[in-house]
Amino acid sequence: MYPTLRPGDTLILGTVSAAVCAPGDIVCVPGTQGFIAHRIIRIDRSVSPPTIVTKGDNLTYPDPPTTVPPNGIPRVIMVSRGARGLVRPRFRRLMVALSRRNVTVGILQGRLGKIARWMYGRLLALLLQEIPKP
Repeated sequence: MYPTLRPGDTLILGTVSAAVCAPGDIVCVPGTQGFIAHRIIRIDRSVSPPTIVTKGDNLTYPDPPTTVPPNGIPRVIMVSRGARGLVRPRFRRLMVALSRRNVTVGILQGRLGKIARWMYGRLLALLLQEIPKP
């Protein structure tokens, strides 16, 4: 779930029902080695019990559908991140849109970072050319 969730973050969870869940929410689903925090990209409420499809922000493919237990599913409410204290997970709709198109956030951030560094270098070069030398 990087960059939304980082190693060492402490998750504050609240149990919610399937009726309250929405695409973009980060929930904890059972995985092969315990629970995994992934983002909901699709909810099917037409079946009983409802099923959700989740996907990690940096993963290419979604997880298999998971049934929501009748007592609810743990949803990430806040994240405790070091000295910053509590942080609310953001960019819900954007992450869902990117997840549905199988565009990973890491690749997108890498491209945007390269473009930003290139633009900064060009701007710095232009400014240095404009400064008269004594």
